[in-house]
Amino acid sequence: YKNAWNTYKYNQIIEVVSALVLSILIVSVAPWLAQNYFKVPEATTVLYLFTIYFVADAFLSSLEKFFTGLEQEMYYSSMSLVKIFFVLVYAGFFWFIDRTGIYYYALAMSLAYCTAALIYTYLLRKKNSKLARKVTWDKKLFKKLFDYALPTLLLSSLGLISSAVDTFFLIGFESLESVGIFNVILPLVAISPMFLSPINSLLLPLISKLEDEKSRLKQLIEALLRLVPYVALYFGLFIALFPREVIQTVFGSKWMDLAQGPLMLAMLGYVLLPFSSYLSTILRGLGLVSENVKITPILSVFKIAANMVLIYLFGVYGAVLANILLFLLSIYLIDRIIRKKISFDYPVKFYGWLTGFAVLSFAFVRIFDIQIYGIPKLLIGGITYTILFALMGLLVEVIDKQSLQMIRKNIKNFI
Repeated sequence: YKNAWNTYKYNQIIEVVSALVLSILIVSVAPWLAQNYFKVPEATTVLYLFTIYFVADAFLSSLEKFFTGLEQEMYYSSMSLVKIFFVLVYAGFFWFIDRTGIYYYALAMSLAYCTAALIYTYLLRKKNSKLARKVTWDKKLFKKLFDYALPTLLLSSLGLISSAVDTFFLIGFESLESVGIFNVILPLVAISPMFLSPINSLLLPLISKLEDEKSRLKQLIEALLRLVPYVALYFGLFIALFPREVIQTVFGSKWMDLAQGPLMLAMLGYVLLPFSSYLSTILRGLGLVSENVKITPILSVFKIAANMVLIYLFGVYGAVLANILLFLLSIYLIDRIIRKKISFDYPVKFYGWLTGFAVLSFAFVRIFDIQIYGIPKLLIGGITYTILFALMGLLVEVIDKQSLQMIRKNIKNFI
């Protein structure tokens, strides 16, 4: 118990202190960044608010690792959903009292993560009261953790830098309007990963449990290779079919013409994002963590280079295309590593059915010039589309009964 609690606390100290150092650095250069990079003086306040988010996120990261180590799936698998829930709650509250804009979005993010950190700290102490005890100094353990964490922190820093390069190059090569268009796209492409993230979290212990049962593990992987693209396409295709209507409803008429084309490309291409995320989870579930760490710098460097070239050539379309190519490279590299441990087949025929449905849907909407402006029409259109998509799923059998029962049974055991 003593070593377990010390391990958790030492890891928390390392992560939170690293976040604090980053936050202090951001605070010190915030005025310069606002004037020379963002070219908006008000960005200083936004940067200050996001430093709270960085620290809270580091705190949550340490909690998630502790729950993962204790195999308390209900807690670590629910974190993503709880964070999103509180972001929506706080953002909705600010919208209700007529306080909109980037300041309040940044504040909503920071408050949501702080709230989640408080909730999970309470749950940790309540559900693991035997483990919670006074922290003692163990130099050998701290050094071991620090030596393990340092490469991970360096890779995380590289990942943090690469995650912002699209915005950086859009400002450098294009304009603030291009950044605005890109930031209209990002929340919409995040919808399918948001809905799939809780299942993704439950997948990690399930993969570990089935590691020695090759046939069942292969069955699970092949079932996910059907289910994940199907769910991702469900959200992506609808928005790609009606980009102007969705943009007008969510962001207003100003962005309809500007963001329509890039959004259509993003919604179809970003179907690969949850695909890549699930393969990465399978990789970690098989215990191939070191291999996962090795490909991180490759992907980060590729993203920086691809964004620089493609944004220079194609603007916002280039930023979207760079991310799609990144997902493809990630899938290719992870696939090669996983196949060293277990073989599986991609359901190519099933992907053909999905592609055919998408093509026919585009043809139908364009030929008959179907438009669904306004929330009532958008809801009716969404319900109709959902019924048709579900019928198509039943027709091609997205997931067989045996695989579905296996997933349900294991999820019930975890919960």
